[in-house]
Amino acid sequence: MKNTKNIFYILIAILLMNVKIYAQDIQVLNIPDSNRNPTADNGYTLNGSKMTNALSKLQNPINFGTSGIIGHKLIINNNFGISGSIKSTGDIMSYDIIFIGAFSSNSSFSVSEMDILLEWSSLPGKVLLIMEQASGSPISTHMGYGIANGNLNPTTPLVSDKENFINIFSGAFGNVTSLYQGGGSQGYFSTNCRGISLAKNSNGNSTILFNNKYRDLLFADTDFFTSVGGTISAGSSITNDTDIAWGNVWSWAISEVVNQKVPQINLVEGGEAYTNQIMPIIIGTSAEISLRNNLGNVVGWQTSINGSTWTDVNNTSSIHLSYPNPVNNQQFRAIVGSASCGYVYSIPVTITTVKDCTKPGDFLTAGIPTNSGITTHSKQEVWPGIIPNGFLALESNTKGMVITRVQNSTKITEPKEGMIIYNIDAKCVQLYNGTIWNCIKNTCGSSGETPRKIRLGSYGSWVIGGNAFPAYNSQLTNPVNYGPTGTFKGITGFEFSNITSLLETTTAAQLKVNYDIINGFFEKVSSENAQKIADYVKLGGVAIINIDNPQYDFSAILNSFGITGPYSSYGEINARSSITNQLSNVFGDTKDIALLGSDTQGRVLANQLPSTSTIYAN
Repeated sequence: MKNTKNIFYILIAILLMNVKIYAQDIQVLNIPDSNRNPTADNGYTLNGSKMTNALSKLQNPINFGTSGIIGHKLIINNNFGISGSIKSTGDIMSYDIIFIGAFSSNSSFSVSEMDILLEWSSLPGKVLLIMEQASGSPISTHMGYGIANGNLNPTTPLVSDKENFINIFSGAFGNVTSLYQGGGSQGYFSTNCRGISLAKNSNGNSTILFNNKYRDLLFADTDFFTSVGGTISAGSSITNDTDIAWGNVWSWAISEVVNQKVPQINLVEGGEAYTNQIMPIIIGTSAEISLRNNLGNVVGWQTSINGSTWTDVNNTSSIHLSYPNPVNNQQFRAIVGSASCGYVYSIPVTITTVKDCTKPGDFLTAGIPTNSGITTHSKQEVWPGIIPNGFLALESNTKGMVITRVQNSTKITEPKEGMIIYNIDAKCVQLYNGTIWNCIKNTCGSSGETPRKIRLGSYGSWVIGGNAFPAYNSQLTNPVNYGPTGTFKGITGFEFSNITSLLETTTAAQLKVNYDIINGFFEKVSSENAQKIADYVKLGGVAIINIDNPQYDFSAILNSFGITGPYSSYGEINARSSITNQLSNVFGDTKDIALLGSDTQGRVLANQLPSTSTIYAN
């Protein structure tokens, strides 16, 4: 047995010595134009005569290979050179990167082919590198970017190249200060309403773009990297600035493939302002704001202290903003766009502040002795009297105190003022102040967070805040009911917004930033939007779903919350609130109350609900 065991270990060692780890090969599709434009100059694609040097640098294993600067080999495939030959995404699914060089005509690709290319590019880890010219720019034009002749060299980087982690001018192959076009068709992007400029020419026009929606790169001239441009070096080595930029372009594309970067097809045009700081920040601390998911260029930032009047902060083109000494509930948003395309604003971010009011406990020996205590240490005769100013002393070097843990505060059906729990869902210790549960946070004063209005977004008709519920809306907006001196004191009121037209293009995270409650859905909702609402709830939002006439098909929204089975109208059926469960008793006891509806009122059966559901009426 011993010999067998030794032989086994030796065999494993031999196997390990002979194992080689192979990095992923990157499949590149180069679409040649010889048959797409048989009478035209076909030297501007990777297999063309004018890109021989550029191609040789990609095929040099010192640059791209298992032991190269970039540890992945590029496999160049020349295919689909006949116009109309791309029939479906399945035809090109095996490729990771597709290179589009310069073609002589906008008719080189059919509309169907261009739609297929964009559908392919919308998939994770699929990248289009587009280097067309003004004389023929079908793909760029299809994306909404026009190319015009009249470039003025040189091209220099913008801060967005680094901020979006493209790094054409500062990547794996080195740093570049400028690039030059050549030939007789030097171009710039004359139309750029949905792209982020990474570099500009001497006239300030964009010459290199990043399409943030599809995560693709576009250049206004192939001759940045052809022999016509005269700046790319001969041979396969990386020796000058043009070579370095060429290598950095492909280094970025490979990282997109390897990391399976996911395009953001449903981006909001202005993007979303956000902060990584934990709120609230200490008064006197600078607010660090950033922008993400924007389709256009940042041209400036604005701020507001009331949400209605906005003031320009600066005209920086950076997606980052550092703002000193913000006030509590100050909002920030980015300005995105251009004079020719118009300007839009990002979804704002709100910064909350708090005084630095931490104060150490009074451990002076002159304090009042503590009379009671529990300890895991050896009992000292004078303990806990040596711990001053306490009611009860708990002492251990290795143990902690666990307070009552509940799934969420709604499980406490009869809370009492001063009650304290650990809320598992909210992941915080909460205190009930007689009106509302609040997470205990680092703040000043006894009121906790500064009260504010609750933002309610409605979808469809027959919703809270809409014309169908004037009496209920009046109750919600009456400060006697909800306000600093009202029955419910935790807020200053409600504000209503209709989000029916926004839901399709807004993410769950963006909904959470802008709305505390979402109410609907007296209108059919797609499964995608239904899941978006469910994700919004997972992020901490509250959804109130009005189910009613089955003609609106509530299946998608109910299924997104785990409610199964068929849904149909049950006609006029009266119900009663639970005799044990109630959402709140701030306005009085709501147990065992008759609930009346009419006509097409709806309901779901108990056996359709997830097992963790709480029933408040049946």
